[in-house]
This record gives sequence, structure tokens and C-alpha cells, in this order.
Amino acid sequence: MFPTRFTVLSLLVMMAAAVEQSPQIGNGYILTFLNTTDVFIAGVFNGAGSNSQRAVFPPTTRVFAAGAESSIEGFELSRTDATVSLSFNRSDVFVKHEWYAHRTLRNLFIEEIRVTAKTSGNTSVPLLDLGITGADPNDYSGTTVINTTLVKIQGDAITANVTLYRTVVTEVPFLGQVSVCCAAAVPSASIQVNLSTSYLMLVTSYCTDAPSDEGASGNPCACAVAKLEYAYTNAKGLKAAHNVAWQELWSHKVQFTATEGSNLDTTTTLPNASVLQVVVDLSFYALLSSLRSDSPYSTGPGGLTNGYRGHTFWDMETWIMPNMLLFYPEIAKGSAMSYRLNRLDGAADNAIRVAGGTTGYAFPWESAFSGFTVCPWPQGASSELHITADIVGGWRLYYFISGDVDFLRRTFEAINGTAAFWLSRATKDALTGQWHINNVIPPDEYHFGNDSTYTNFAVRSVVNFTLVAAQRLNISLSMSYAASLKDFHDHIVILYNKTGNYHPEFAGYSGDKIKQADVVMLNYPWGMEMEASTVKSDLDFYAARMDPANPVAMTWSMFAVGYFSIKETDVAMEYFLKGFENNTFPPFYEWYEAAGGAGCRGRFPQCYSNFITGAGGFLQSIWAGLGGLRFQETKLIITTAAYLPLTIGEMRLQNIYFQDSQLSIRLFRGQNSTFLNVGLRLEQSGRTPLTVNDVPLRIGSEVVIVLSSTVIITTQS
Repeated sequence: MFPTRFTVLSLLVMMAAAVEQSPQIGNGYILTFLNTTDVFIAGVFNGAGSNSQRAVFPPTTRVFAAGAESSIEGFELSRTDATVSLSFNRSDVFVKHEWYAHRTLRNLFIEEIRVTAKTSGNTSVPLLDLGITGADPNDYSGTTVINTTLVKIQGDAITANVTLYRTVVTEVPFLGQVSVCCAAAVPSASIQVNLSTSYLMLVTSYCTDAPSDEGASGNPCACAVAKLEYAYTNAKGLKAAHNVAWQELWSHKVQFTATEGSNLDTTTTLPNASVLQVVVDLSFYALLSSLRSDSPYSTGPGGLTNGYRGHTFWDMETWIMPNMLLFYPEIAKGSAMSYRLNRLDGAADNAIRVAGGTTGYAFPWESAFSGFTVCPWPQGASSELHITADIVGGWRLYYFISGDVDFLRRTFEAINGTAAFWLSRATKDALTGQWHINNVIPPDEYHFGNDSTYTNFAVRSVVNFTLVAAQRLNISLSMSYAASLKDFHDHIVILYNKTGNYHPEFAGYSGDKIKQADVVMLNYPWGMEMEASTVKSDLDFYAARMDPANPVAMTWSMFAVGYFSIKETDVAMEYFLKGFENNTFPPFYEWYEAAGGAGCRGRFPQCYSNFITGAGGFLQSIWAGLGGLRFQETKLIITTAAYLPLTIGEMRLQNIYFQDSQLSIRLFRGQNSTFLNVGLRLEQSGRTPLTVNDVPLRIGSEVVIVLSSTVIITTQS
């Protein structure tokens, strides 16, 4: 992985640059953009109800080593260790300044400055304060400063500025305010340099008294100071531990190899392997910067920022989490999945008070810290009901991939509670015996109506999963309740236009323009069984109805996956390229919601975000689209629709998880075959042996199969 570089001619230009020219720095607990005055901390929100938004804190330390402006070499993000650096040459010194959020020690944000002398004699490098440290913290999203003190650590060697903040308004009345403490080393005015290399490390630590945090005992400042003391006591090993943690994360990855000579061809419209690799890596980096396994919170479409106020939507389970389940399941379990399961009180309240049911669980369309609804759009709050099915669909996918029966047992109450909600919310026609779900907004938010095809089929799927889960766990449901679920599953309305061979979006849909992917997601990710001609009809019909004024990033990725699934590869590749070319831009390939750079920042103030929903959709177009991967209970299926453009010689999915094992899957062209070859290598064996097309997989040995028919990897019976 080579660095991604944005060359700047001056520090002032860099600070004035747009956010897309400043990479995010995050570790899933804290996140910032280098040229902004905002720091975000997982789980900390301000404001009551729909006014809740992720709290924003000022960085107490943000200095730059000053040098001759013409000598700046570049401002770059190293994807190997998630470190941002700025280097410059002066006639007498070389300076390298690095910033990173420590991956293992999640509370720490670290700056390191190394100055190497080129000439004899003493000199100095000024540390330039660009005005960030003077920001008034009381301007930041309703937090207030309780007190600020100076403390000494490492004897008297380090002076630290310790500031205690507190949120002003709680999200719901029964929650207390959250205190956040920041302890930051106070920088000197300059670095003195002699013949050797001089080094300065500035550490800032953050602790909160939120229930899951180290400061939950009630003294977040003691926590923050202790973290700072630990950092300076163990300074020599800090960066090495950070690097090792990122090396482990990057051992699970997507890797492209170019067809020989193809990266030099600028005339082709097919993807360049090197560019594609950068976009894939930085898309995963965006997800990993906002999520971690020891932080039991979800995140929003803008990641760990206040984009969309930091609220959690369906984006997590539908667009972001599937990639984490395949490559980083422990992060998905510890963050987003824990977040939902720990907030069932909010789902129970929402089911009855907002969503129109009489029992069970219905997750809010928007939630923040508490899990209760914080949606500022009343109709969306009461009608975007598909999110409840989407969340259970995410749990179902985890079960399919992992085979984790213990997790299924822990989540069954929640799964069954959503099924009970649907029975209470739906209506049954006494004459026809059909079930209807009325007054809903489908994923296409331009419309409101009855019997959304997406919603109804998603609900049908998770009701069936409830029955399957009960069977797997030997749980006895009452006969009347089980019969109602079965009746609902068998008789819920799924609209289909036989003449046009497509699925109408909802009852009475007139064919007008739509906002984003909706019906086309019946095929993937929901796996509706239908003829290829119907898949194509759905894709063609809705592609022609996409609103050209508001194309949403992840939509094109779903069209790509759909067309790949029916071997319409030329059309699929057009949508695959659309899925990232117009929504993410160099140098750091941060994502925008709409083509050309529009999106979140136009909706909310102080909204500097990376639209990771788009990154998640794009990554799915890699492994589910190009790779053709599908999951069923105990089965990983690689379809013959898997495809590589001529510019790509090989695509490798390295160390993905399946049934507690780790696999590497290699797609490449055979010399004497019109089909792709699939290389399957068992990297780490889990609790259950695996077979591929009934041939046992052995650790360390690659099995190569010509993809002339479907390849099925499953547990050994």
C-alpha cells in the first residue's frame, strides 16, 4: 500500500483547503479532520430528542512545525499505519511531522515531530499555532467547560492542560449528563536542534464517564491523566504497537493485481488496478476509523462525525456492516450489533409510541446514544419502518457467515420481538386472507404508500428467520403465534406486474422518478428467488427512473451487483464505475453522498464528514458484484457471474471469515478457459471442517476450481 499524498505549498493553504484535501484521522473512538477544529468521541451526544447531535470538542493541541513554505514536500496519509504526515526541507534541517489516533490505546491522539540537522551548529524549528487552540469550547454543540487545570507528569518534565467538559442537555430525561475530560501536553514554542535528530511527542488523551468508558467510575480526569502518564512512560513502544494493530487489520483485505501493462493504458474505460486499490483501501480505512470492537456504539452515514447529526440509520446494517462481517466480524459485534441489542428499551417504546404497533420491537429510523427516537422528521419517524427488518437482516447475515449459535440465542428475544411487532402493525384482509403493511416510506424516500415491495419482502424474510431460529434453538413458540407467523409469511402481499415482468415499488406506483436503490435490492442483498429476466426488468425499469438531480452514491453499486448477477457485465461495469468515480475524489478518496461533491455538508452546519455509506455500498460491489459471493445458512456460494475486467489480472479476498474459519479466495483467468478460476485456501480452521464442492479444504493448500458452475463452500457433514 503506497501513501496517498496531497502536496501543499504552504501551511496556510493547507488549513484553508477543503475537507476532501485533509484526511480523517480516527481509531473508532476519537476522530478528527486535520484542518478542522473538530474532535468527535464515540457515544457522546448533546441535545434533547430530535435536537440530539454528536458532540464536538476542540483540539487542545494542534501545532505545526514551521518552515520555509517552498520546501514543503507533501501532506500524506499512509494507509499501512493510518498516519498522516507533513514533511519539509530547510537548508539546515529536515522535518517530519506525524499525527495518528492510536489504534490500541483508543484514548490517545498523538503528534510526533522529528527534526534532523543537516549542518553543524545549533538551530531551532518554531512550532506554529494556527489558531485552533484558542477556540472557545463553549461554542461546540452545547458542551460547557467545568474547569481547566495544569498538572505535572513524569516528575516535572511534562506539563499537561486538563479540561473537563460536560454536556448541557440530555437526550432523554432519565439519562444524566456526560462529562468528558481532555488531558493534553502543553507544547513548547520551538524545537531546539543540534547535530543529532531531535524529537518531540505531544499526546492528548480523552476519557468520558459514559457507562462503557474507562472514566465511568465518575472521575474521567483521573482516567485522562493516567492515560497521558502511561503514554509518556511507554513512549518508545507507542508507534510500534499502533503499527502492529494496523498490520493485523490489513491482513484482511481486498487486493487487486493488474493485467500486465494495463495500468499504463489511459484509453480504456475499465478500472485501473492501482486506483481501484487505493479507493478500496481508503474505503475500508473510513469504516475502521469510525468503528472498533471495544466501543459499543454504532455510527452514522458520516462515520464518527456529526454528519447527519451523528445519528444511526439503516445505513449501518444495510451498507456498512456487511463488509465488517466478512472482514472484521469482531468489530461489527462489539460496535453496531452491541449498540442495537443494548437499546431494546428504545425499540419497545418506538414500536408502540411512534411506529403504530401494539407490542414488540421496532427500531427508530434515527437513534443516537439512548436508542430512543431522535428523528426530526415526524413522517420518517413513523413510516420508515423497513429499518427494523434491515437490522434483523444484518443479524441474519452474521449468523449465515459465522454459524454462531450462541449469538443467535442471545438475539432471539429481539428477533422474535420484531416479528411480534410486524404482526401487530400489519393488517389482514378478511376476504382475501392477504396481509398488508400500510402507510410506509420505502428506501426510496420520495414516496409514501401501502405495501412497499422492499419492505414487505424484507419483513417476510425476517419473519421466516424467526421461525428458523426458533427451530435451530429448540424454542417452542405457542401454536397460535407460530401459525400466525407462518400465515403472515405465506400471505403477505408481494407486488408483481406480470405484463411488464417487474415489481412495482408500492401499491399504485405510477412509475415516476425515485431517489435511490429500492426494488433492485430484492435480488441482492435480500435474495428473492426470481428469473434472471425479472431481475433484468427490475434493473432496467428503475435505472430509467433514477432522479438525475440526486444520484445517491451507494445506489449505483446495487445496480452493479444486480447486473453482474445476471451476467450483463458491460452494463454492470458502467454502474460499478459510477459507484465511485463521481462520489469519491483524490487525493484521499473521501466519500460524498451525491455526485460531484454534494451531500451532508449542505444539510447540517459544521458537517465535515466522509459518507461511509457510499464506501460500504462500493465495497459490496467488489465482493458481491465482481466476486459473486452470496451467503446462506452454512453456505458460501460463489456464482458463475463473478467477473474481472480485462485490466484486472487477479482479485484476492484475503482472510475473510466464514463459519469460524478464515479463507482466502482468489479469482483469476485460466490460460485455456473462457471461465474464471477460483483459488480457495483455508488460512485458519474453525470449529467445523469445510468442504468446497464436497472436497475437504485443508489448511495451507489451495484448491483451484474452474468457475463453470456454482462453487459452494459449506460445513462438512
